[in-house]
Amino acid sequence: MRPRSVRKDSAQDKIDYALIRQLAAIARETDLSEVEISNRATRIKVGRTPGSGPSPIILPGAVSDDSKASPPDVPDNDEGEHVLSFMVGIVHLTNKNMNLPYAIEGQQISKDQTIAVVDVIGTIHPIKSPRNAIFHEYLIAEGDAVDYGAPVAVVK
Repeated sequence: MRPRSVRKDSAQDKIDYALIRQLAAIARETDLSEVEISNRATRIKVGRTPGSGPSPIILPGAVSDDSKASPPDVPDNDEGEHVLSFMVGIVHLTNKNMNLPYAIEGQQISKDQTIAVVDVIGTIHPIKSPRNAIFHEYLIAEGDAVDYGAPVAVVK
């Protein structure tokens, strides 16, 4: 019986599973939504959905431990609520296309209105208002690096 010819894989056809696992570990450890690496012959992109996807994290204003916290969309006191970054990156407070700030102190803002953006390796992710509110202040400056969960702004 004659053996079948078996096609030998070229270097380009081989999948580097160890590298994919390393990229997935980097994404998981740094809480990034995707990691990409490429060279002339290969491009590997590993993506993940952290939690339920990008959304701002809302913390009630300063609430003492002995009091009950109200739901996130209702302010607890006059100090307002922090809107937190949901990604690690560079924050921008100004719309570069219009050369205007996304929000100014005292401005009425609507739910899901962009109040800042986070630049993650050239990909822009909006930070949106969690509810209809009055914009109070930014807690960071234009171009600052932010970590996951860092307070970016206060809304009332």
